[in-house]
Amino acid sequence: MSFEKDFINEQTDFFNYMVDNNLFKNRQTYHDYITRLRYISHFYKLDGTLTFDKISDIANELKQTISERDRYNTLKGVSDIVSGLKRFAEYINSDYKKKIEDSILSENSRHLEESPIWYPSFISRESWINAVEMFRYHYSIKYNVEHYLIPELGPQIEC
Repeated sequence: MSFEKDFINEQTDFFNYMVDNNLFKNRQTYHDYITRLRYISHFYKLDGTLTFDKISDIANELKQTISERDRYNTLKGVSDIVSGLKRFAEYINSDYKKKIEDSILSENSRHLEESPIWYPSFISRESWINAVEMFRYHYSIKYNVEHYLIPELGPQIEC
């Protein structure tokens, strides 16, 4: 299973975090980080569960399978991936990331308060509002529905 799409959804905010914190040596550094993280996101989920212990486990797995890959098949390549993972973990667990999420939630709530909301007749207004408040603008509709709307609806939907 590939988790690349989840990573791509975080890519812009990760870039802004790196720029705002002067963590790039040059433009190529950004490209290198993204290339490595996209590669590794095919095999591992890069999200809030990414800890330094998990990064260590990933590094060990990469070292054990080094001869099975056509890319990043040297210790330097593994080290480069680990470096990217550490930066991404710093971003994911940072106040910067929390501020972005809070800003999005605040923006969603403001929009809901300012205008009447349409909701499907087969869903309660409360459930619809709760789900939409959690939607993330830079994520796809499919992602938002799967991660926020469907869990909110629970028994209201008969499949």
